[in-house]
Amino acid sequence: MEIDTLAVDLEKLCQQISFDVVTKRTILQTLASVYDPLGMLSPFVIKMKLIFQEAWKQSLAWHEILPASMLHEWKKSVSEIHLLRALTISRYVFDSPHQVEKQLHIFADASPKAYGSVAYIRSRNLDENIRISFLYAKSRLAPIRDKRITLPKMELCADLEAARMRCYLVEKLRVKFDSIYLWTDSKITLYWIRSSKLQKDVFVYNRFQEIQQLTANDNWNHCPGSINPADLLTRGVSAQTLLSCETWLNGPSWLYNDISEWPISDQDVETPMTAVDFCLLTIPQSTTQSDCAVPDNPIQIERFSKYRRLLRVTAYVFRYVDLLRKRVGFKEYLTADELRRAELFWIKRVQFEVFKEEVHALSNRQLVPKCSKILSLNPFVDDDGILRVGSRLGESELEFDEMYPVILSKSSHLTSLIIIEAHEKTFHRGTNFTLVYLRKRFWMIKARQAVKTIIHRCLLCKRMKGKAGNQTFAPLPKNRLLASRPFEIVGIDFEGPLFVRSSSNESNRKAYVLLITCAVVRAVHLELTPDLTTESCMLALRRFFARRGVPNVIYSDNAKTFKRTTLEFQQLRTTIQSETFHNYLAENNVKWRFIVERAAWWGGFWERLVRSVKDVLKVAIQRSTLTFDQLYTYLTEAEFVINARPLTCVSDNERDLSPLTPAHFLLGTFPSSLTTASFQEADKSIRAKWKARFRFADSFFKRFRTEYVQLLRSAHHGPTKFTRELKVGDVVIVLYTTLLFHGFFGSWRPLKGYLSAETTESVHASCVFIMEFS
Repeated sequence: MEIDTLAVDLEKLCQQISFDVVTKRTILQTLASVYDPLGMLSPFVIKMKLIFQEAWKQSLAWHEILPASMLHEWKKSVSEIHLLRALTISRYVFDSPHQVEKQLHIFADASPKAYGSVAYIRSRNLDENIRISFLYAKSRLAPIRDKRITLPKMELCADLEAARMRCYLVEKLRVKFDSIYLWTDSKITLYWIRSSKLQKDVFVYNRFQEIQQLTANDNWNHCPGSINPADLLTRGVSAQTLLSCETWLNGPSWLYNDISEWPISDQDVETPMTAVDFCLLTIPQSTTQSDCAVPDNPIQIERFSKYRRLLRVTAYVFRYVDLLRKRVGFKEYLTADELRRAELFWIKRVQFEVFKEEVHALSNRQLVPKCSKILSLNPFVDDDGILRVGSRLGESELEFDEMYPVILSKSSHLTSLIIIEAHEKTFHRGTNFTLVYLRKRFWMIKARQAVKTIIHRCLLCKRMKGKAGNQTFAPLPKNRLLASRPFEIVGIDFEGPLFVRSSSNESNRKAYVLLITCAVVRAVHLELTPDLTTESCMLALRRFFARRGVPNVIYSDNAKTFKRTTLEFQQLRTTIQSETFHNYLAENNVKWRFIVERAAWWGGFWERLVRSVKDVLKVAIQRSTLTFDQLYTYLTEAEFVINARPLTCVSDNERDLSPLTPAHFLLGTFPSSLTTASFQEADKSIRAKWKARFRFADSFFKRFRTEYVQLLRSAHHGPTKFTRELKVGDVVIVLYTTLLFHGFFGSWRPLKGYLSAETTESVHASCVFIMEFS
């Protein structure tokens, strides 16, 4: 019976293995070809299963070739299969028919990748010889997608597998065992199994119930992970390692000793708080082998934008843990002590991450390292374990937090949340106010810089105090720079009302001024209208067309800008939008173009002349109330004065030419003289006079290009600081003067896509607050 052995038949598999093309399908085919019902090869096969699982994680197709790294691991494993033909175990598990004692030992273990269990029979004969035989092994892979399963829960799954294996072996072997031992290296799961009062979550409770039904609490024992043979099932080993591993084939060496020498220990079965929290708070998996490792924090602070909300959530988590432990009764509201506990938790956690060496040194009554950034602050650790600034104000009447503020780093997210709360509690006043509020409790490294950064990102501050964006001045329109006849391209606007005296004793009536200016030579034409009706406006334009010629393009304010409460401007808006008015313009081949709504700077070339006309009329009229004819006369003289204004610089040298004026283009000469010397000579013919007039016009336009146009280049300057140009997708806030004056800040609406993707027009940005760049 001693020479009767069991082995896994691998001959046919070794002949069929191919290294040419390795895909997910060929891996599955190879795994299915390994017939190992007892699980003798499980520590080796689990490595191949992990490669197959990794192929699923990377979503590889069935016929897709494995990546280089996976292909290397697979070929390395497959090349060792032929070595496993030498792995054999005895078919008979007892050394003689007469056994004094028969024991069943099942070991369970788990890792983040896999879990499993292995069974051995320990027998003792009449000669007191002890034999340990491999009996059965089974392993499983960890779920791919369920990330909520923690390492203790994986250990619990391994224990459940061991409990099921116990029942299966007892039923199939039909052997009466003197004792059955179930071994686990996890004190956490051992505590769950032995505890009947602990409130568990659904996952733990369901498996706990099944384990309780299949096993007794006395069956379970703890052994260190380093001497647990099931550990091979959770990480996998090479074929050579498996062949040389005596523990796998013959069981752990300590089982040959007397039971008094076994590593059975009931110490620390009452698992500490961190272990319970490890399960209850659903902490991500950890590969640590420690029984009571400090868990990661289940609360992700980066997901919080409010400091108080972070404290409240943390306080409720602590309360939940305390309720599960029956430490406290149910409370409806959070208390100040609970919020303080949550705050101290986060402060200590952040300080330990940033100032780990300083906290460790001060806690052990050692000196702070000389390279520490907070050495000059004379730090110390208080009774709560909080790192604070040392101070000479201990005898003052200040609060403890003011005398010894808490030290925080400016780079932590907790610091940002505290600054945001302080900024909001000071009603967004600014850097200095926020700093004063913060330093009542906290001392932050480079606090001013951190506060400025937070305030700079505050959306409410951008709305309330943000400065309008700067935009580089766009090139002047082409029709403003090319020489053309006067009033070929014009802009119009109305000003008024002006009050005129009627001939009778009736009350004064209103009159309006229609200002028409040339966009090129900057000449102005003024018409006086008794009202803003369609008929009056059309008559004024007819007079202008008859005296100055029909223009090609007329620019004016957008009709929507006339949304005023006065009846007159509502009437003007109706006039501009009337069908009769547009038909008249179409008959004269005139194009009417409106500027963008609420963009008055687009009409700057006529708005500036509106002011000039007002200045002249104020001096001429003063407080007088004129008749309609008198006002029209003053208006015509104002037109004369404005057209005589210099367009270019006035030279102090008497030899230089007189400055260029709009009158040069309208009259062919400066308006102060009626005719030029050339036209006073009687011997000149009409042809000569006509040619001379054209020479004058050419000279005027030549000076227009060399003097006036070049003067426009230096008339305006761009922003002193470079700013990025606005583009489609930027989020901005449009500033409305009326809203700002009345304080209706809540009516501001951010706009996205402020610019049209198809537009080629220039955009002025002095009316927008830049909120976010795309």
